[in-house]
Amino acid sequence: MVDVQLAQDWTGTCGWGGGMPAALILSATDTGPAYGLRGAERGRFIFLDIEGSVVAIDIGVGDGSTFDAFVDSAQPIVESLQFTP
Repeated sequence: MVDVQLAQDWTGTCGWGGGMPAALILSATDTGPAYGLRGAERGRFIFLDIEGSVVAIDIGVGDGSTFDAFVDSAQPIVESLQFTP
């Protein structure tokens, strides 16, 4: 699990960033899936190994100031997930 956000002084952008500061965080292949952040977004990425396959869970918010409260609400849902082969 890792929590991520762009540095406040980050000025780089991506084609999908709409001119806002943005960065690609993770891309599984050239065609996706991909995870990125722009502006004040914050995200929690949780990676699970399910019998040799990686499952990624992304909890994110567009307004980083609401991140802690949102994660506190979302984490019990994530913890209730069960994966069966």
